[in-house]
Order: sequence, then C-alpha cells, then structure tokens
Amino acid sequence: MIAALRRRMRAWMRPRTPETLPAQLTRHRIYVLPTASGLFFGLLLGAMLLGALNFNNNPALLLALLLAGAAQASLIAAHMQLSGLRV
Repeated sequence: MIAALRRRMRAWMRPRTPETLPAQLTRHRIYVLPTASGLFFGLLLGAMLLGALNFNNNPALLLALLLAGAAQASLIAAHMQLSGLRV
C-alpha cells in the first residue's frame, strides 16, 4: 500500500522530465504561499473582524472587509503578473 502511494506521488510531482529552457510559467504552475507577515496580517484581520462583529461597529467592519478585499486583489494581481513569465 505504501509503495503504491509512493508511485502515485512520484507520478504527480513535477517536473516529470527535464524541461528545456526557456521555461514559461503558466497559471497552473504558480502557487501563492503565505509568509509569516501574511499570516500575521490574516490573524490581525480576523481579530479586527471579530471585534467589529462583537461590538456591532460598522466602520470597523467596513475597514476590515476593505483590507481583506485589497489583500485578495493584490494576490490576484501578483498571480497575473507572474502568468506567462519566461525563465
């Protein structure tokens, strides 16, 4: 069972064969991973949302949701900038 799992994992991993240069990054090969500062920002945003909901503070809720939207838009913009890059 473990050998079959290892075979499936090896078949799934990239690159399967050596790639020729220049390599082009497509949208399927770009992964946006969180950093420590990104995790802190998410934790801070979650605390802001929780506090705004707890105290029924609409301007704080609006600020937290606007910051979350700006973070999501910057992730999408970074993904779009890297899409199609030739290395």
